[in-house]
Amino acid sequence: MPIDLDVLASSQASDRELTQLLGGESSLRLEKLRIPNSQMQLYCDVSTSTPRPFFTKPLRRQLFDSLNSFSHPGAIASTKLVAERFVWPGVRIDYREWSRPCLACQRAKIHRHILPPLGTFDLPRARFTFVHVDIIGPLPISQGYRYCLTAVDRFT
Repeated sequence: MPIDLDVLASSQASDRELTQLLGGESSLRLEKLRIPNSQMQLYCDVSTSTPRPFFTKPLRRQLFDSLNSFSHPGAIASTKLVAERFVWPGVRIDYREWSRPCLACQRAKIHRHILPPLGTFDLPRARFTFVHVDIIGPLPISQGYRYCLTAVDRFT
């Protein structure tokens, strides 16, 4: 469901959080800008090269639901996408929190686990020709020891 700009403008007009940001210290540079081809004005952050409209609390979740239903890009990509185009205090925190429980976003997550192909070993001709050695641990301390040396003869 798209966001109605009239609703956003009226929501901004009565928003306490926006009033506090306009009157106090903030890294946001909020200015009232006219929307092209209309008489409507919205408060936007102009601290970046592209003005980003300020979204009030009642409309934030609606924005998330609208944008997230298109592609479910995952928590990191969703957060980046929204933070580049819209603004409110805690936008990154809110977006991460809302996209984490989304199953479709979880499926879209990029997994960077690289699995090497399974290898094959030549069969040894005699015992103790090839011995694989490894150390396992740390383990719970037993008789003063925390690690275990393992050795496996490939012939047996």
